[in-house]
Order: sequence, then C-alpha cells, then structure tokens
Amino acid sequence: MKKLMISLSCFCFFISLSNAQDFKFEVSISSDTVLMDNHFELRYSVENAKQGNFEGPSFENFNLVGGPNYSSSMTIINGSMSQSTSYTYFLKPITPGDYSLGPAFFNTEDGQQASPTINIHVKENPDGIQQDPYDFSTSRSSGANKLKKQKEDKLKKYKMKKL
Repeated sequence: MKKLMISLSCFCFFISLSNAQDFKFEVSISSDTVLMDNHFELRYSVENAKQGNFEGPSFENFNLVGGPNYSSSMTIINGSMSQSTSYTYFLKPITPGDYSLGPAFFNTEDGQQASPTINIHVKENPDGIQQDPYDFSTSRSSGANKLKKQKEDKLKKYKMKKL
C-alpha cells in the first residue's frame, strides 16, 4: 500500500510539472516611430506567473494619456492551463527626438524579471498626420512605410483640391 501511495504521488507530481507553462514577460509597442501630437500604445504582458507585483517604467519625455489599463485571462485546453495579464499605457511625446523607455519590472517570490528597453523615434508633424495607435499589425520596420503612405495620401488629396 505504501509503495502504491508513493508511486501515485510521484505520478501526480510529474503530471503537474508537465502541465506547467514557462513564465514570460514581454513588451509590445504599436509603433517605434511616432509623429508629434499622436499617441501610441505600450503593452506589457506577463504569462504564467503565479503571483507578483508589476512596476511600470518611468515615462520621461512622454505624457501619460491613458492607463495603466489591466486585463487578465486564463485558458485551460486539454488540461493544460495558461494565464496572461497585460498592462497597457497610452503615451504622447512631449518633444521630437530619440528616446528610450526603461524596463518595467515584475516581482515574484522567485525574483525580479525586467522587460527590455524600448527605443522610440519621435518626428516633427507639420502636416498634422494622425496615426492609428491601435495598429499592431505592422512590424517595427514597416512603421516608416506607413507614415510615408499617409503623407503621400495627404499630398494627393491636397493636389486634388488645388486642381
């Protein structure tokens, strides 16, 4: 009987280890190139953390337009559980230039995890182009192409009005 109990507890232990998911702490940004008078979305995601405290970064050179907004989800698929929590900020640059947003931190009983630093390029906006801060579909490298297309579209409209 004792051997059966030990075998059963070992089996349960290994099953729980196989269902455990890896901890992740990630950051995403709607665009790393922002025009003045526009805001962008900054999102920190924590996956599969047991418990912990989130510490957002310092937002020097940016005004906080909204946030932190908090969302949480839990998914169980075929007995495998995963959890996700996100912290979202909306920021507006104060002046043009190149800036870095320092890391955010997530503190758990296992220690402190830091997110990567984010570099943001803020450009002048003499044409008043409005960017979509919710567009995460473009990669960082294509952000400049999107701005170029918006400017070209605005110039086309201006030329059509002038004719």
